[in-house]
Amino acid sequence: MTKPDRTTALIDPLAGQLGYELRRAAAAMMTAFGGELEPLGLRPSEASMLVLIGSNPGRTQSDLGRALRIKPANMVPIINRLVMSGAVRREPGEGRSLAIFLTDDGKAIYRQVRKKLLRHERRFSRRLSRDARRRLIDALRSICSEACRGLDF
Repeated sequence: MTKPDRTTALIDPLAGQLGYELRRAAAAMMTAFGGELEPLGLRPSEASMLVLIGSNPGRTQSDLGRALRIKPANMVPIINRLVMSGAVRREPGEGRSLAIFLTDDGKAIYRQVRKKLLRHERRFSRRLSRDARRRLIDALRSICSEACRGLDF
C-alpha cells in the first residue's frame, strides 16, 4: 500500500457546493458567536431566543419556535433553560397557552447579547459592501424559504 502524498493539497470534492459552503460558514459563525456568549453562560440558540423574546414580549412558545424555525420538541429545553436561569418567565396567555417574557435579569442579559450580536455581525460582514450584504441576506432568505417549504416548525 502506498502512502498518500502529504505535500499536495487535499482535494475537497464538496468545495463550491452551495449547501456545503453554507454549512461551513454557518458553523464558523456560530462557533465564534458561541465563544462570545460563553461568559454569559448562553448558547447561540438561547441568545437568539432571548433577542426574539425581547423584541416580541408576550408571544407564545409556539410563535417563537415558528419564527426561529425550531421544532416544538427542541423549544421546550431552550425555554426551560432560560426559565431556570431566571432570564425568562411564563405567564398565562390566551386559552391554555403561556406567554413568554423577559425578567428584569433577562432584560439585562438581552442588552449584553444585543451588543455581542452587533459586534459579531460587524466582524463577519466587514468585508462586504452594504449592497453585497443586503444581496447575500436576500439570497439566503430565498434559499431558506425554499428549503423550509412544507416543513413543520
